[in-house]
Amino acid sequence: MAYRKTGPALALAALLSAGTATSSNAAVYLTRSGAADYTIILPEDATPGEQHAARELREHIRQICGIDLSQTTESGKLPADRHYISIGRTTLSREHVSDAELKDLGNDGYRVFGKNGNAFFVGGRVRGSLY
Repeated sequence: MAYRKTGPALALAALLSAGTATSSNAAVYLTRSGAADYTIILPEDATPGEQHAARELREHIRQICGIDLSQTTESGKLPADRHYISIGRTTLSREHVSDAELKDLGNDGYRVFGKNGNAFFVGGRVRGSLY
């Protein structure tokens, strides 16, 4: 299934082009001048599916842009000068998706959205964020 191989990168491109910026006039760049403007954030207790989703996204972005996005867990220092891509049930995602909403997604459901220039991929802990 070819669409599954390009899914993470296409979802991120659509998300960024749909206006995750802080204002309607602000541009959002995944990379700029050969450097990444984003860091991937995973929860401390990331599931195998969430870890795989992060690896897939990093690989697709590397192939498309030639940039290797940095990755950290929430206990790591979040770079103040970068936006982030939150994958899985991070503390950051809890600010925007309630536990009840997440439960309604089931094991395979997911939600992709942007907020203040940041991207969120959150879903069922089994496979949701991977899709």
